[in-house]
Amino acid sequence: MSAVDSSSSGRLENIYIYVSIFLSLLLFLLLLLVIALHRLKNIISSSSSYPDCTSNGGNSFTNIEICSMSSQRSTVSSLSY
Repeated sequence: MSAVDSSSSGRLENIYIYVSIFLSLLLFLLLLLVIALHRLKNIISSSSSYPDCTSNGGNSFTNIEICSMSSQRSTVSSLSY
């Protein structure tokens, strides 16, 4: 009887180990998702403070320069995190 009990308890311990590994990996991926969404929110909020690239007012060459500068700034700010 004791051999049967030890093998079933060993299987149960293995299941607990597998479940704990799975849950810890799931928690880690959830944490990465939250960090990525937080950084994306910061990039979107920082790029909205620059002039809109779709506006038609003024010289078109000036608008292209402003849009390229704002995209470079948002890229630099995203790399600084």
